Amino acid sequence: IDLLIKIAFGVLIALGCYMVVSPFATAILVSAMLCVVTWPFFLKIDRLCKGRRTLSASVMMVLISVIVILPLAALVFFAAQQLSSTVLLIRDWMADGMPLPEWLGSLPWVGTYLHEPLSKVIKYPEVAAALKQIGTNISRGVLTSTLSVANMLIQLLLIAAVAFIFYRNGEILAKKVEGILEKVSGSLSASFGNILVNTTRSVVLGIFGTALGQALLAYIGFWICGIENKTLFAFMVFVLSMVPMGPPLVWAPVAAALYLKGQTGLAVFLVLWGTFVVSSVDNFLKPMLIS
Repeated sequence: IDLLIKIAFGVLIALGCYMVVSPFATAILVSAMLCVVTWPFFLKIDRLCKGRRTLSASVMMVLISVIVILPLAALVFFAAQQLSSTVLLIRDWMADGMPLPEWLGSLPWVGTYLHEPLSKVIKYPEVAAALKQIGTNISRGVLTSTLSVANMLIQLLLIAAVAFIFYRNGEILAKKVEGILEKVSGSLSASFGNILVNTTRSVVLGIFGTALGQALLAYIGFWICGIENKTLFAFMVFVLSMVPMGPPLVWAPVAAALYLKGQTGLAVFLVLWGTFVVSSVDNFLKPMLIS
């Protein structure tokens, strides 16, 4: 009976710890990977600060905030503004009777065949009601996404705060992890630790290095096309390069906007540049950096 009581208390404590830590799990994991990757650079900062860990950890937290946190926060804020504008556009479009855009009729080969039939179709009450319901659902989804922006900003702040703790007490935490690994794997703990650290650094370096390469090439393409907000779009490419098929979500709408403005040559160039230059970097640069 005593053993069952101890097991029950152990399970309850584990569940309680999970419930407390789970909201911060993402920030803890991201901070841990960030600290593992940048630890050699942190040691150089620590030597410059003459071993004062609090000061060196503060310097690293400021650097991470300036290089990573603030740009991401700016991108999140920009996305929230664009989402709000999207909701207003959908509402105005629905209030105006859901007219088809003028550029649809100007599409080559198919524009004249699409504009008139679609204009008649959306005037049917059933179709109009369905489109209004879809527009309402999209607006609600956009508003929900906007509310999650605050959560994302909080997560970014937590990443910086947890990273400070890891930098300041990283060696103590590393020794405790090594002690746990020794109990589990014995003499293999050192090898497991080295493999874990090297693998994490290689993967993160490969992902971020590839994202940086794609962002630089995308910036060159936007500069050639004369895009005004090329820096912002290049940064969006950098962020979205970390997800599959992310960069086309940036350069494809920009190419479409160029086409709608009548700049067909630049639009075709940007599509070719994004397809064969920007997106192809992922095929050889990432494996090279990871290896």
